[in-house]
Amino acid sequence: MKTKLSHCLFVLFLFFLFLFFSNTSYSQVNFINSNPLNCSAGSYYSIAVSTSNVSRVYEMNLNDSTVFNVVNASNNAGYALAIANNLNGGNFSPTFFTNDINSTNQDMPVFFDSLSWQATSTTANFVMGNAGGNEHFIFYTGAPAPSYAVNLFVLRYDGISINSIYQTQINTSIAIPDLAVDANSNIWFFTRSDSLPFFADSLNVIDSTGNLLHQYDTNFDITNAFGMCIIKDTIYIGFGPQNSLYPNKLVSVVINGNTVSLSTSASFNQIPVSTYLFDLASCSPGIPTGFKEIKKIVATKITLYPNPAKEKVTVGNLPANAQEVTIINNMGAMLWRQALKNEKEVELNTSRFAPGMYAVCVKTNKEVLVKKFIKD
Repeated sequence: MKTKLSHCLFVLFLFFLFLFFSNTSYSQVNFINSNPLNCSAGSYYSIAVSTSNVSRVYEMNLNDSTVFNVVNASNNAGYALAIANNLNGGNFSPTFFTNDINSTNQDMPVFFDSLSWQATSTTANFVMGNAGGNEHFIFYTGAPAPSYAVNLFVLRYDGISINSIYQTQINTSIAIPDLAVDANSNIWFFTRSDSLPFFADSLNVIDSTGNLLHQYDTNFDITNAFGMCIIKDTIYIGFGPQNSLYPNKLVSVVINGNTVSLSTSASFNQIPVSTYLFDLASCSPGIPTGFKEIKKIVATKITLYPNPAKEKVTVGNLPANAQEVTIINNMGAMLWRQALKNEKEVELNTSRFAPGMYAVCVKTNKEVLVKKFIKD
């Protein structure tokens, strides 16, 4: 009970304590089906909601933190922000996406049509959290509806439907309430252990179908961390005023081998008084330095047969450090879990599963290996 309460307090803390100090003047811009934004290699964006419930998207520059433009919209604006460059064959190209805070379960993508936020009428079986996007997809963090407490899933929206493509490991959840998407549509996000609710301990990268490509070790205080995005070839995290080390800062993430650390920062000095910042987005991300060669670990490290399966599947080539195996369905729900100890292969009963697509996840002390299969 204490852990669940700490999760709720943690999320409420992130969502309602992002107050920034200073005033400036702005001009309103139009966006959908045109591209008046600066969108240079150093540009990035943040959605903000004032105490009077007016939503704005701020365009800033990495070099001088100047706010160039602001998009004003007061209806249906959520707490997420992502940019679609070619979603659904260009029908949403380019435009901002967020989530619908007026929906009971916050389960609907919303886009900006140059005047206001418009619902897409596409819903998910999840509470949709913060977002990231690039080219053909928008990705959201997700929590089991109707709970807002913990984000455990990564959801993919292609302009038509929403699907869960990834679930976090046992006893972990998404740490910073945001996703960063690189030029190859790989998704980057931090996770945390339930035992350390205010510290991020891993940086994860998955491809656009949910295959885990790599995990990096890290350890830093995520208090008041409200968003992240990729600018050029670097991941950046936005911290609010309650973070003791990086108050009101945009901080870079440095990848060194299998570890990451935080480095130089820039100040958010152009955001008005009585405004809460949520989420960051970039329209021209690169590939984070230290991750130039994309290698899928999925097909090379574990085997699974028969595929399609009927009564059972055998998972082979298990690594010596394998800890547990799970089966999840195409909505990310866990259906089976079994501890492992020095097994070379394991046989799993699939007779009770309905026909469809499933995934076997093998957790080690360093990574999660995934292999998908079809149940006839």
